[in-house]
Amino acid sequence: MPRANAIALLLFVALATGWLGQAMIGSPQPDGAPTDLWLPLQVQAQHDGETVHLRLRWPSRHEHRFHDVLRFDGENWQAIGADDYPELFGEERVAMLLDDGGVPDFARFGGYLLIGDGTRFMPGAANEDAVAEHAFLGGELGLTDIRKHLPDTRLGSWDAPVSAANLEAQREAGYFLDLWHWRGDRGGPADVSDDLHVAEHRHGDSGRSAYSTNWDDDAEQPRYMLDPDRHGTAGLRWQDLEEDSVDWSARPWLIEDTAVAFDPEHDWQEGDTLPRRVLREPEGSRAAIMAKSRLRDGWREVILNRKLDTGEPLEDKTLRPGGSYTVAFAVHSDGATGRHHHVSLPFSLALERPADITVTRMDGDTPDWTEPDRTITLFYPGQVNWPRITGSGHAGADAVAQGIPVRARHDEHKLALYGLEAEAETAVIWNWAVTLLLGLVLLGILPWSLGRLDDREPSA
Repeated sequence: MPRANAIALLLFVALATGWLGQAMIGSPQPDGAPTDLWLPLQVQAQHDGETVHLRLRWPSRHEHRFHDVLRFDGENWQAIGADDYPELFGEERVAMLLDDGGVPDFARFGGYLLIGDGTRFMPGAANEDAVAEHAFLGGELGLTDIRKHLPDTRLGSWDAPVSAANLEAQREAGYFLDLWHWRGDRGGPADVSDDLHVAEHRHGDSGRSAYSTNWDDDAEQPRYMLDPDRHGTAGLRWQDLEEDSVDWSARPWLIEDTAVAFDPEHDWQEGDTLPRRVLREPEGSRAAIMAKSRLRDGWREVILNRKLDTGEPLEDKTLRPGGSYTVAFAVHSDGATGRHHHVSLPFSLALERPADITVTRMDGDTPDWTEPDRTITLFYPGQVNWPRITGSGHAGADAVAQGIPVRARHDEHKLALYGLEAEAETAVIWNWAVTLLLGLVLLGILPWSLGRLDDREPSA
């Protein structure tokens, strides 16, 4: 067989191997990962010397009015949420992490820092029973899972927290992050944003949140239903939720002051639905952030405002004119649940000073949002945790150990692709294995085929 033909055949084998491997396995796309890996976020900020106002805007196509609901199946009430129907209950959310220098690595690595060993929704998440049985995490803090936490609150693994005395000293030294978390259902209709902080765990600030759960454990039924006199119905219809035909202008949320006690004798029909959350007036430090939101022309807008100094230095970061801080953002949109959301790299924020995001001084009593905004790019981070970033499997682990900021080595475009690849690692390895196997099979056939061709060539 002529050498040119043999080379051409080898090239064909290589192309066929790659094509068949992709055709059989397909491009890796983790379950729940967004189709759009990048999301623009517009940020504006102003203050009046006492209160800071933050305006955040991002593209959004759906309201996602409820985080979860209770649906009657004809016999019992079942809890249904975003895990079952993300297109209906992927609650719109936006979060901002804020630091004043108390967590130095936050300015270098942003939210990656918080996804430590054992974090829920991540590979290797800690077993809930093991967390609950842990003397400190379960016994003293009452935890059943591991959520965001800072590295220095652990001695390596999730189940090795530093002592309670060290945690207290860390907090007094400012080693915690302030977390502003607006949720479209669990506070949004009440014009408030949840106020939390991250140290050895993601804690709610002292006081009470703007929501409770609409469930009576003893009676195994909802606690509240809609007021028929106010809403014209005791509950919603599942079909209306599916068809997006609910009259949201009627504000069909359960509000503690206006909801009525659940009546099990009501003529409940299969498909009747009640909100699983009950809105209430938040109290204490947890009620520090007020919020307004709206969806218009394909954009979600959330305006947050909070006092510069809340008087809670162990839970909130105090903002001062002339001060410089670090912020990072995250958005859950279009049905994103769990870790399947978009995040930002860390950015500098300063009051009346040059920064990535400058908080300007207001003229008058209300912010002037006609000033130019700062548009930043959010990206999909994948299921990447801090142990992976600092571990031997990461080629940049030495740079991380040296404190080189992530922005110096990667941009948002690369980070999203790396994150997607890391999350789809098993599928990628399987793809390679199948491709290699196909190549070996085809290469094994090639000598036999060439031999057959030689046998057919006429002798001289």
